[in-house]
Amino acid sequence: MSKMSKELEFLIGKLHLSPPNFQKGKWWIPYLNFAEEIRKDIKPPERVYVHEVFLRESNQHPRVSLKTDEMIYVAKLLDEMGVARIEFYPVISEEDKKAMKELSKENLRADLSGLSRMMKSDIDTIVDSGATHIMLEIPGNPYAFKALWKLTEEQFIDQLVEHSLYAKSRGVKVSVMPWDTYRPFYEYMDFFEKLYKALANEAKVDGVVTSDTFGMSLPQAVMFVIKKIREWCPNTPVEMHGHNDFGLATAIMLSAVMGGASYVHTAMNGIGERSGNAPTEEVVLAIEALLGIPTGIKLEMLYYVSKLIEELTKIKMPSNKAVVGDALFTYVSGLVVDILLKIKNLEPLEETALMPFNYKVIGRDSYKVILGKGAGKSNIELKLKELGIDPQGIDLEKVLEEVKREAVIRKWEVPDEAFKRIIQKYLKNK
Repeated sequence: MSKMSKELEFLIGKLHLSPPNFQKGKWWIPYLNFAEEIRKDIKPPERVYVHEVFLRESNQHPRVSLKTDEMIYVAKLLDEMGVARIEFYPVISEEDKKAMKELSKENLRADLSGLSRMMKSDIDTIVDSGATHIMLEIPGNPYAFKALWKLTEEQFIDQLVEHSLYAKSRGVKVSVMPWDTYRPFYEYMDFFEKLYKALANEAKVDGVVTSDTFGMSLPQAVMFVIKKIREWCPNTPVEMHGHNDFGLATAIMLSAVMGGASYVHTAMNGIGERSGNAPTEEVVLAIEALLGIPTGIKLEMLYYVSKLIEELTKIKMPSNKAVVGDALFTYVSGLVVDILLKIKNLEPLEETALMPFNYKVIGRDSYKVILGKGAGKSNIELKLKELGIDPQGIDLEKVLEEVKREAVIRKWEVPDEAFKRIIQKYLKNK
């Protein structure tokens, strides 16, 4: 056995470095995620589909307004990316209606979904706009429908079934989304059982949705609800909709999938009402990497589409945003950079050993090492190499001290121009 193979044997030890938790050049996920002790209580589907709501939810996000051509462009990108459905709300404006009609001529792979209130006029408008799918929505909290419409529980169920059947009669697929179903779920479980069974068995809808509209349920609670609905509707796909008011949207979606939901409602960059929706980029990457379940999404398009949507919406993502934040693959710590350089060519993990996933997975070209207050000599050496400057004879410790001072003054990274000025005095003394 060669020296290198002995070294690798020593390094790897008992680690499980093969699928599903390890994929060379992509990610190294804890094998614990796939251990029997963890998996025994979850019932995920074999495949998860993405119902993308950005183009509808953007209308409900404060200060966002997309033009028709922008909506069409984004929809085509989402289709290319591999989403199963693209949701619009054509009733809200002529622009949305026109975008949907134009897209209906494009032979997209994704279903064009239209959000509809429990109104036949909405259903007609959506079908006439070229939809292939309708998302029928109404407040599902008994408190709300009793207070707003004075409906009994039986009347509410009858109306939903009636409108679902009408939508089906117009030749489109139908999912039904009674929203805000989590707050009253435990107390009204008998009612929700009747509701979902009626939708599945009488209306024969194509999907039943449960919505944590205010994103306030614990992941365990979400899994409990999904499992219940799967018991009640074993032959009907269950879908999950959720918002991010408590920062739980992605966790909620993962829990729903672990409970058996096969459709997740997500929006690129988390755009949506109030604090937004579950971000598509976070949810699909987590489902594929952490659960090992395919979504049909081209992950390598995530970063590009995210940046485009930043431009169109004028809503900049935080630099530390999960998956697509610019800081995710930007390194300043000298300690981290030193380790990264030492392991980057060490098989089989390479850079993946120090990253949540490889930057190439989401379509980024490279990682970035910057000069800042936390920099070390490795940062300096790397920057000199990048600029084509021979480090021989340069006092790297003194350069590092000056770089740190400059970074503190700037409250930012040290740009190349400033670094070159620092280096210049040492080059003169060589």
